Amino acid sequence: DPYAYRTLIGTLYFEYEKSNYITDQYKIKNSHLTERYQIETKGNLVSRRLFIYDFDTSYTNVNYDTSGTKMETDDIDYRVKTTFLPNSAIPLTLHGSRAESTSSSGNKTNTGTTTAYGLEWRLLVRTLPNLQLTHDATETESANAKNNTTASNLNIYKDIGPTTNEVFLRKSNRKSSSGDRSSSRQINATHDTKVSKSTSFSAGGSRNDSEDNKGSKKTHEGYSFSLNSAPSMDFRQEHDYAYYKTSDDGRRDGSTYSGSLSYKVSKRLSTR
Repeated sequence: DPYAYRTLIGTLYFEYEKSNYITDQYKIKNSHLTERYQIETKGNLVSRRLFIYDFDTSYTNVNYDTSGTKMETDDIDYRVKTTFLPNSAIPLTLHGSRAESTSSSGNKTNTGTTTAYGLEWRLLVRTLPNLQLTHDATETESANAKNNTTASNLNIYKDIGPTTNEVFLRKSNRKSSSGDRSSSRQINATHDTKVSKSTSFSAGGSRNDSEDNKGSKKTHEGYSFSLNSAPSMDFRQEHDYAYYKTSDDGRRDGSTYSGSLSYKVSKRLSTR
């Protein structure tokens, strides 16, 4: 168990590569050097059952040289992840990260920053549906643009008798410094039933709605059904049906069906 004790880990990584490509007309020399330094600490506070944590930071420098043309990149990363009540039926995880990147070639220098944070909460009670709720937010920033995205997901899962049922919900939003905005909503549902040892049935459906601030709206829907049965070695059947519909500037819909039946007739021949 990596969280049973409090640990501090340091990592050094170096990589060097050099290559030459020579023809009658060209002579190309390539080389790159990578160096990475990382420190990570993980463990628990008070108790392994109460609170666990994982923090790390790293610095990576890469130098490229292609026939005298040089480029250098520097990356600094920070990451943190904590979980409250990790062994319980209601664990809550919080996480965050920040990445700062700088690249330079000649007289040009580009910088960028990505900041992300989120949470995950689970409900794991045997008599209730299993729930997983997540929310994530990301901000990316460079010299010319800044974008923000958020996404919330809810996953519900439950076995009832011979059936397995799952529902997935998602909502996301995106906003940029140029004024563009968009959002989407998604729902997926699946159902599987083991009718008998030789027969199974499954069904599924999905819908996705999206829109932006320019007035564009799109809807995608799809549904599917499947039946598979092989009650004996001589008889087998499979049926699959799907329907889909798309609505944006116009409407398009369609359906597909595929099925098969097979029956094998056999008779034993014997001689005296």
